[in-house]
Amino acid sequence: MALAVRTPRAQARRLSVLVDGRHLAGFGATRGFGRYLRSLLAELARDPDLDVRALVTRDAVPAVPAGIRPVVVGRRMPGRLADLEHRLRLPLDIARRSSEVFHSPGAEPPRFCRRPWLQTLHDVPLAFADADAPAELREWTRRRRRVWRAGGVIAVSRYVAERALEMLGIDPERVYVAPHGVDAAFSPDPARPPGSGAPAGAGAYLLLVGEYGPHKGYAEAFAMIGALADRGLPHRLVVVGRLAPWWRPEVERLIARSGHPERIELAGLADDRRLAAWYRGADALVVTSRAEGFCLPIAEAMACGAPVVAFDNTALPETVGDGGLLVPDGDIRALADAVERLVGDTARWRQASAAGHRRSRAFSWEACAAVHREAFRAVGGGRAVGGGRAVGGGQ
Repeated sequence: MALAVRTPRAQARRLSVLVDGRHLAGFGATRGFGRYLRSLLAELARDPDLDVRALVTRDAVPAVPAGIRPVVVGRRMPGRLADLEHRLRLPLDIARRSSEVFHSPGAEPPRFCRRPWLQTLHDVPLAFADADAPAELREWTRRRRRVWRAGGVIAVSRYVAERALEMLGIDPERVYVAPHGVDAAFSPDPARPPGSGAPAGAGAYLLLVGEYGPHKGYAEAFAMIGALADRGLPHRLVVVGRLAPWWRPEVERLIARSGHPERIELAGLADDRRLAAWYRGADALVVTSRAEGFCLPIAEAMACGAPVVAFDNTALPETVGDGGLLVPDGDIRALADAVERLVGDTARWRQASAAGHRRSRAFSWEACAAVHREAFRAVGGGRAVGGGRAVGGGQ
């Protein structure tokens, strides 16, 4: 079903919104969930017509953006048991606090919610069969019933919106599309502005950004860097992102089988400042994930002037747009060929860097927040979200 575009309308009445702020701290804070939530709340705090509060644990209070009121909730369970505790206690936490709208910005819709509420969809795992994650697929089959009960759905890309219609059976009148933005920390190196620099040469590296998971394409990226080493290129592959302890043995096996393990560096987590530095120094960001709902590293890398080479699948073409290079999904040789041509031709590299930077300007948290504000108003006012059309941005 085609998705049209609508411009958010100005509103006057102050609206109270309660947000699940769980991902401002803990495991989720280091992932895309956390970056989305922090940046969105910071932008919503600027709106005098919104009264936004965030449900958070005490340790997360310092992470709540200025202008957002923290509402402290109790949590005691450690580790993975924390997920279960949150699922069980969230509905009661919502019921105890007054608000006109509740917003669930993570991947866990509330089991029940007696007031109008909005659910963000970062992806729809049911849209791709992952034999390595049957538990996640079963969980999403259960979550689908909860998403149906939401008054509105925020999809982070048109791809996700379309999968929500197709796989989850969501009414298109309740879907908004709000692509992520790019934080101000992600900007070009003044000494190497987009379109004027050149591949780094000595010490050259390619960048892979993302926490390991079975669908993230680490094996393909490792095979690519091995192929480039065999062709005589000097590059190493720097992998930035959290590596959960239970996945480390698997990643180490993939590195050992890569053919050139000496070319692979696991850099671990990086804060915004360090991550921006990694982007600025990279000859390219390679995106070998086999399934993404948006892929924030693409937008961040382009904003920093790093060319992007990505597999052509799921939401990646939508995010890349005309700002990067796409190769057939899963084709390691085509990926290596594209990277080799890019880093071997300064004019081509400069052109790709400039194109990516132009494309990055399409993504802003201001535009993302504007769509959320319109959705809050629609859901809180008891009318259908979207009026039969999804609200778009970043295109």
